[in-house]
Amino acid sequence: MVGAIIGDLAAWTWEHDKNAFFKKLITPEAAPSPYREEMLLTANLLMRQRDMSYKEYSCHFKNRNPTATVLRAIAIGWLYETELETRSAYQNYCLYDDKEDWYAGAFMSLLIFALRHGASKKEAATVKHIAPFKDMIGDWKDKDSILGTLMRAWEAFRSSFDFGSALHNAMLLPGDCHVNAIFVGALADAMYGCDRYFVKNKYGEGCALNSYKYVSEEIRQLHRRQRTFFPKNCAATNIEKHQWHEAFNPYKDKVVTPELRRRILKAFQPCFDYRFGFYLDDGFVYVYRSGWVLQRFNLVNQGDGTYRITNLQSAECISKSNNPISEALYAVEFRWDLVNEDKNDSESSHKASNRQAFFGISRHRIGIDGNGVTTLVTFMECPFKCKYCLNERCHKPIFKEDGTTPNEGIMLLTPQELYDKVKIDNIYFQATEGGICFGGGEPLLHSDFIKEFRDICGSKWKITVETALACSWADINLLASIVDHWIVDIKDMNSSIKSEYTGMSESSLVSLNHLKGNGITQNVTVKVPHIPEYNTDKDVAKSIEQIKGLGFKDIVECQYIKFNGNNKK
Repeated sequence: MVGAIIGDLAAWTWEHDKNAFFKKLITPEAAPSPYREEMLLTANLLMRQRDMSYKEYSCHFKNRNPTATVLRAIAIGWLYETELETRSAYQNYCLYDDKEDWYAGAFMSLLIFALRHGASKKEAATVKHIAPFKDMIGDWKDKDSILGTLMRAWEAFRSSFDFGSALHNAMLLPGDCHVNAIFVGALADAMYGCDRYFVKNKYGEGCALNSYKYVSEEIRQLHRRQRTFFPKNCAATNIEKHQWHEAFNPYKDKVVTPELRRRILKAFQPCFDYRFGFYLDDGFVYVYRSGWVLQRFNLVNQGDGTYRITNLQSAECISKSNNPISEALYAVEFRWDLVNEDKNDSESSHKASNRQAFFGISRHRIGIDGNGVTTLVTFMECPFKCKYCLNERCHKPIFKEDGTTPNEGIMLLTPQELYDKVKIDNIYFQATEGGICFGGGEPLLHSDFIKEFRDICGSKWKITVETALACSWADINLLASIVDHWIVDIKDMNSSIKSEYTGMSESSLVSLNHLKGNGITQNVTVKVPHIPEYNTDKDVAKSIEQIKGLGFKDIVECQYIKFNGNNKK
């Protein structure tokens, strides 16, 4: 709907200043046409009362013409949650004059609905109103009628590659350029979004698109809320042509739950701490960072409610060994409460309560997890996919299919609830200078939980973390003054070996340097494993030499033993 308004303003700019149109798409002086009011009136009325009576609704509209019917359909396509509701609302509120108007408006509402729910162009073209939309294009696209106008708008959109290029195509269509631009802008917005206008490098810089002075805050919120994915023209990227090559896919067997798929598609604006994001474009999920498109892949439904990451490809700007998808997945899977901007998101609300998932509490451990008597507490979730993972349970789904009931053996605990479970050994902790060891999984993913737990248990218990440092620097910073002892499994200092073994391109050197930068060297035990089939004795020796050079003194060699698919130390 907002894209339709931008299309209207772009048509004004095209008519008055073509040079400005190609540079900025719309100018500050651009004025909307009367067409805008038809859409906004429909949206404003039905936002306030979705089931308004026909009599009450129809008395607000004086225009009963084919174009007005399609304009109302654009608003209806954005307003309703299901296809059935959309069809019903169109029947009630389209106010058509003849059968052709009825067809055109129905198709527009269904196309908008499909596209804003992530359908590809090919999928959207299969929407059906008596007959499939795609079957009618050839017969109508050359006719001087409202259906002909819609079919030509669809073709202009179909041949585009982003919001700006769609409106460029719209200006080449015959007929009223405002109607053409509104129709094309509506379709393009539903797929690409319309926050930014991109141009190719040789033509200059793009810009943000500001049409919001022509729409209410309520419309703006609706526009954000009703979109089910992060679109291309909202991403800080580019529209250059890319050459794609097959990439190593460490996630080909990863079970993508419906909730994780929702997060990948919904995505977020990358920031300093979480630099890589996702956007959806015509069936592909793209991985990007500021100014660069890096990878793309498909999410394929397995027929059992889960999905798989397939057809992972990398752009020409990165090497085949790099996998930025790992960092983007880490953010949506383990940092959703931090990166997600929707404060009403149910999962964010769950995270905000700081109740985390655990798969084990092991008491009375001596000499294994730090000094004294300790209780090992193991978190779920880890971004690494180590080939000989000792605790594969941490990668299993936390919840059953209902999304709220934990699977068998999973405990959902707040810091206070965990304290109440482990305080039974308080006397042992204080007598032996022991305490709690947080493991997993990757415990540093839950740094805020550990900090809150420290506030509850006080300073008389020692807190140890057994970690691979598969976390953000912010997590290390937060725990620098809280953790008494760090047990760090670095896998290997060679980033290529580590990436092959863990499936993530993380640098142990960078991570250890960040520990050192926080003054953490004396209270650290660094484990350097011999990993069958991945590193050699020379690799281990070289890793130890590098670690000593950083100032770490407590270095322990250990042996991973490949046994029945599990890692034993």
